[in-house]
Amino acid sequence: MANRFATAFKSAAPIGVGMALLCAAIAVPRWSQIEASPSSSVIALVGLPLLVFLAYFVLAAAGYRIRGDGVVAAPRIVFWLVATAVTILLIVAIVIMALLERPL
Repeated sequence: MANRFATAFKSAAPIGVGMALLCAAIAVPRWSQIEASPSSSVIALVGLPLLVFLAYFVLAAAGYRIRGDGVVAAPRIVFWLVATAVTILLIVAIVIMALLERPL
């Protein structure tokens, strides 16, 4: 079981890192806008690569093969269910973190 997760991590990591680099390349020219609203910018710049990484990780851990160009050999319905579930979990985590930081 640990080998499956290690393989899934190795398959999903390059895609997640690539998405993080793309978000960084988008953020650098827009730094003044990021300084104006840092919390929403951090959520976008961290959340998107995390969403992509977790979706690929879950699909790879489920046994679907990820090709080098990022294509997953999974049925479309399975992909959309995984992407929706990961998105909902990340949104719930963000809302919980925001509520914990807000003073009572």
